[in-house]
Amino acid sequence: MLDLSTHQLLRLWSELDDAYYGKNGFGGDTAEIYVYTIQPARPITDSEAPEEMRREAVREEGLKAAKTLYEVLVLFSRMRNCLPVIDGRVLAAWLLEEPLDHRVHITIKTSD
Repeated sequence: MLDLSTHQLLRLWSELDDAYYGKNGFGGDTAEIYVYTIQPARPITDSEAPEEMRREAVREEGLKAAKTLYEVLVLFSRMRNCLPVIDGRVLAAWLLEEPLDHRVHITIKTSD
């Protein structure tokens, strides 16, 4: 189950669609996605909690963001018959193991 609001999902999908059609404002076939835009607010990462606790919370949130992005990209690639490339790497299960921390560049490769 995605941990995204409807607004977040539509915003992400629109960025991907623009890249699919080669009209993304960032780079034509490439969208720049900031991780915070696909995460719910989590106060512990900005709190006065101990450093180790905050680091672990940030890592967990980064892994959740990676899972969310992976799920959306898998669906997008199936529906649009395309190949998402994240920071130069083809979409695959590797994304589930690497926490996202700031931003990613997603290039949409089509067969056209």
